[in-house]
Amino acid sequence: MITILISISLIGLLFVQYNLIKLEIEIQKENFDDEIDDVLLDMHHRIEDDEEISNNLILLIGDKVPADKRDSLEKYMITEIREFTDSILTNRALDFLDYDFAFYQRYEDTIAFASASDAYQPDYQKYAIKAGWRIREAYGKGIFRFGLLFHNKSLYVVYQIFFYSYHYNTFHPDLIG
Repeated sequence: MITILISISLIGLLFVQYNLIKLEIEIQKENFDDEIDDVLLDMHHRIEDDEEISNNLILLIGDKVPADKRDSLEKYMITEIREFTDSILTNRALDFLDYDFAFYQRYEDTIAFASASDAYQPDYQKYAIKAGWRIREAYGKGIFRFGLLFHNKSLYVVYQIFFYSYHYNTFHPDLIG
């Protein structure tokens, strides 16, 4: 009888533990979404504030670049956008994230310009923001968006869970009065 009660108690504890872990994962996913919203806002401002980047994007996404110059402009812009994106992610301690970016037409399921050659527009919709006022002025409000696709989002969740678990379960002598 005692064995049965202990077994039931252990099953109950496992169930509670499972639900707590599941809840923590959901909380960390929401934290990730909030962090990326801030990253996207920083990127939006960077694109809006940089006339050269905006003008080059207008040329690229509007297919207004001569064919013989498109490849070199694309490579240049991928490098520029990656540099400021990496900088923003580093400032937010998210530099371990692996990502691609795309500028896409919101209503036509079309990628206009992307860092990945096999970009698929719906993949970039979850983490997206307006492309910038110069681009909106050139092509119309709400037509183009800038999106990020994270290949290792789960790494953020795992890191946050283990970091906070370790941090709060470690002895801190300075906290003792």
